[in-house]
Amino acid sequence: MTSANSAAPIVVVGKKDSEDVRVCGDFSVTYNASACVETYPMPQSEDMHSALTVCTVFSVRDIKQAYHQVPIAKESQSYLTINTHIGLFAFKRLPNGIHSGPAIFQRIMDNLLSDIPKAVSRLDTLAAGTDEEDHLRTLSLVLERLLNAGFRLNKAKCKFFQ
Repeated sequence: MTSANSAAPIVVVGKKDSEDVRVCGDFSVTYNASACVETYPMPQSEDMHSALTVCTVFSVRDIKQAYHQVPIAKESQSYLTINTHIGLFAFKRLPNGIHSGPAIFQRIMDNLLSDIPKAVSRLDTLAAGTDEEDHLRTLSLVLERLLNAGFRLNKAKCKFFQ
């Protein structure tokens, strides 16, 4: 179990383009200082462009609070504890500020979408098609996968049929 001495201090971060705030932990002084960094390659823009070179219709999906939709194993939760003025709280979902967060999330997205042609992900997901009908097929597959995996989208940031 985590003690107050090993819990991360709380950090409140303002969200860009919003008055909302995000509660985070300063994991640089706790978890990130001692945990092994999980690595996974981020797709290069050139590779993403070449996969979609013949496409003319695109949709981008933003996953709402993406990291917070990734559950943390029960045995790992105590390592991701924050110290607040009202006590200790362990994250049950992947928090922001974990150095391996982008790699973990990118691996999940790649595994989820790897067999769907004209679908790519670099944290957000992009579906494309050579025409509207082709795009709709790809988009339907991507949305079905995200739904079946339990991911919810941020409707305000999604762009369809661009």
